[in-house]
Amino acid sequence: MRTVELMGGKKKVLKATRAAFDKEEFAWAAELVQNVYLIDMNDKEVRQLKADILRQLAYRTTGSISRGFLLSEAQALEGKIKAPLFVLPSAEIIAGYPATFVDYYRIYIDPDKSKNTDKVIEFVFTDHKDQSVALHIRRGVVEFVPEPSSYLKKADFVLKLDGKTWAELYLNATTLGEAISSGKVNVEGKPKEVAVIFDMFDKFEPTKNYMVPPIED
Repeated sequence: MRTVELMGGKKKVLKATRAAFDKEEFAWAAELVQNVYLIDMNDKEVRQLKADILRQLAYRTTGSISRGFLLSEAQALEGKIKAPLFVLPSAEIIAGYPATFVDYYRIYIDPDKSKNTDKVIEFVFTDHKDQSVALHIRRGVVEFVPEPSSYLKKADFVLKLDGKTWAELYLNATTLGEAISSGKVNVEGKPKEVAVIFDMFDKFEPTKNYMVPPIED
């Protein structure tokens, strides 16, 4: 907001953006329009102008990946698609390789919520020959433990479950508390305490996690 005011206001920034667009200075135009876009992401005029700029940048890039990102964002700005920040794997893939996705799950930790936590959660997958792995939640970070039996710290909680249930937890289709109550997860340790720790991990919310906010009605 202050930057736009310093530049003379919204009208002047948009005028400069269009002038840059007409001169085919698309990178500069993209930088200019972003200042206005961040003030009101639902402004249809600004969204369309930004989409036009990104589309022109896409036409000129030699990289297929960057071209795809630019065109996707342009279409999202126009309301033609919804572009998620990330695409989660299918439940079948997670259930097939549950230990791998326990490892991946560590990146979802909220460092602020877990800053005073030092606990190890072991996962035993009953449909994968009781394969055992663990996560050590340690003061804002999480370490993946491939062999809990030889780890320096004994597990505070042991969760026994199958791959399908882990997929449901990973995809936020259920909560750990619900899975424990329904009998899908057997817990060694205090169920309520481990449920609280599990809630220290961020949950994927399809209605919120978009690269470009959907146009409001």
